Amino acid sequence: MMASKKQFCAVLAVVAALFVPCVAMADLYTARTIISDSMDSADDFSGTLVGATLGGGTLNFAQGTNTGQRAKYAQADLAGIIGTSGATIALDFVSGDSPQARNAPGWIFNVKTDGGAVASRVQSDGASFRAVSPGGFFAGGALNDTSSYRIAYTVRPIGGGQFESEAYIDGVSAGKSSSYGSPGEATTDLWMGASNNSFEWRLSGASIDNFQVFNIGMSDSEIAGIPGTATGVPEPTSLLLCCGLAAALAAVRRRR
Repeated sequence: MMASKKQFCAVLAVVAALFVPCVAMADLYTARTIISDSMDSADDFSGTLVGATLGGGTLNFAQGTNTGQRAKYAQADLAGIIGTSGATIALDFVSGDSPQARNAPGWIFNVKTDGGAVASRVQSDGASFRAVSPGGFFAGGALNDTSSYRIAYTVRPIGGGQFESEAYIDGVSAGKSSSYGSPGEATTDLWMGASNNSFEWRLSGASIDNFQVFNIGMSDSEIAGIPGTATGVPEPTSLLLCCGLAAALAAVRRRR
């Protein structure tokens, strides 16, 4: 039986209702993904190991008192990711007994930019979180040494040529920086387990998993929607095809 014009329009409405959100999600979490490493194996890690090791599905930092247990992502991999649109970093983190020497912090990640630094760390007390932005230090929160925390950090434009940084622990804001001018581009490699100086390598018994970098600043709801598992840099066309098929199947079911 041939569908009426009314039925055909209803089908188109269903397709549009399902497809448009899929396109938006693809643009944010797919087209904007720069790094997506699950750390499950050497094939799932696109950085460089500098003393840190891969094992048990995580990137591991066994010893932390200036012993060089580090890893890095090349500055070239970060080219253009902050710019005018901001950037977002997300990862799973277990602090272990970091920092091993309680007279300095243990850095989770650290990259310098034209305007300052984008970084987060375990404070010297070994139990609290802190973040750094071109606008200065900000954020706080407790870190239990055996628990895994979802850490997210975003640099977002707020208008008038100004930016702000915000950090999150398990999807909840841990604090927001003061506003600042353009953060500029990355001027160093992005280090894990160390500052960009030749000291403060103090992650100990710590691990990082599901490391993701996006070349856009995100809102609270967008941070909450970041996929919890890093699966490599996805192909936008593949996700769009899946969205299209899902919409078509839903339309067919609607007609029955």
